Amino acid sequence: MGQICLQSPALEQGDRHFRCICSTRCERHVPSVYRNRLWADGNVGSVASLSAKDFIRNRTSAGRVLSLVDLKVDAPPGEAGEIMVRGPMLMKGYWNRTEDTAAVLSAEGWFRTGDIGRVDEEGYVFIVDRKKDMVISGGENIYCAEVERVIGAMAGVHECAAFGITDERLGELLVTVAVASGVSEDAIKSEVGEKLARYKAPGKWFWRVSPCRGTLWVR
Repeated sequence: MGQICLQSPALEQGDRHFRCICSTRCERHVPSVYRNRLWADGNVGSVASLSAKDFIRNRTSAGRVLSLVDLKVDAPPGEAGEIMVRGPMLMKGYWNRTEDTAAVLSAEGWFRTGDIGRVDEEGYVFIVDRKKDMVISGGENIYCAEVERVIGAMAGVHECAAFGITDERLGELLVTVAVASGVSEDAIKSEVGEKLARYKAPGKWFWRVSPCRGTLWVR
């Protein structure tokens, strides 16, 4: 997508109204490019969008809910929970998979997206993680994606992955694998504790000198 945008005649002609919905690659090459974000689900279609103006002000948001979509969060107001949507563009069900359909689609037409998120007071949707990637450690919910974002933003960290492993005492233990230099375990624990919560700090760390590509085994 980024390569297609960069080869667009609109950019060659210096069109200042050129709009892009791909990655930050275009923004690096063309600082004046307008950025748009669209959040969609294969079973639902487009759910929310973020305009160029809102993207500059609220980069971490998935956008505001589109007019044809009803959206609610299966959690108290302001807290993170599974996002549920309904609308005329919603699928009718999985072909010949009655039980799978019933697991995600209610009789009232609400579809469970499997995305964990929240909606702020201005109506912006924020995606926290995928439900299946959530780690439950000591009864506490830990979202791997938010831990990865905090650690990945630290100076010296080039790449980071977080996931859970079985633990006899806690049920699951959060583990991180990072490609980093000049970063200590104490620094990571302190950063996650300050930006998120102490219980969301990794219980184990693994360091690599090469990028995390392909299959990764942790024993």
